[in-house]
Amino acid sequence: VAHSQEAKIQGEKFTLSSFSIRVPFELANSSIQAKGMRIEGKGLILDRKGEVQFEAREMSFDGAMGKSPNGPFKTEGQFQIVQGRFSTPDGSKVGEQLAARGNFSLASGLQDNRIPFKGKVEIAGLELLWGKFFGDFKEQRPIIEIEGDYLPEKDEVRLGQTNIIFRSMGNAQLKGVIKGLGQEAALNLDIQTQDLRPAAFYDFFIRDAFKTAYPILGKLRIAGKSSLTLRLQGSLKEFSAEGSAKLQEGEIREESNKWRIGPMEMALPFKFL
Repeated sequence: VAHSQEAKIQGEKFTLSSFSIRVPFELANSSIQAKGMRIEGKGLILDRKGEVQFEAREMSFDGAMGKSPNGPFKTEGQFQIVQGRFSTPDGSKVGEQLAARGNFSLASGLQDNRIPFKGKVEIAGLELLWGKFFGDFKEQRPIIEIEGDYLPEKDEVRLGQTNIIFRSMGNAQLKGVIKGLGQEAALNLDIQTQDLRPAAFYDFFIRDAFKTAYPILGKLRIAGKSSLTLRLQGSLKEFSAEGSAKLQEGEIREESNKWRIGPMEMALPFKFL
């Protein structure tokens, strides 16, 4: 068993005020197996000038890792983040009160040098400022199911079928390529949903976020069923989007039913550059 308790770690771009690790392991026949691992960290600060900053009050990992003589090195387990925070250098995108848990598995040392990964993350809490949008995701509890490969030589992530699930708004599927993992990451993603619920989407992303600045938005109610296909290319700072949206049994009305528009059927191609 290898273990360390309450150690402080500091590097050029990060600080961890408290770090504990316990790793029971076995060595036999040119293989190593570590099961029942426990890693805990407190007071994590990633301070990378010009890039996204990240902090967390507590983080933990429980899992296993190992390697057989002719096989890849595998890691799998469960993780948890308590009171996380992130922000972009210009402060236009800030996330606070991040609480997340999930599981993942990955392998390295394959002959083609790719690192396959698979995981699931449940976000139990997040207060997000993104430009003029602000939302509290605590009630939505988004779930992200992800699978793909990382290619170290190209610094490229190839996403297979990835699902993003919201409690009241439906779910979306995406796949594609992300080249580079920093602020200037290049995106080439295909996104689609057949289960987008316009009422819940409008309430969360538009009405609740902007009704103070635009009171009329707080008096509108939306209904219907919709679907969306979207291709996203570019970076987080500058991107283009092209796709189509469909609306069935759509309706827009004033909250006291003074007026109403609908039902509506609509197919809308769009392109933003």
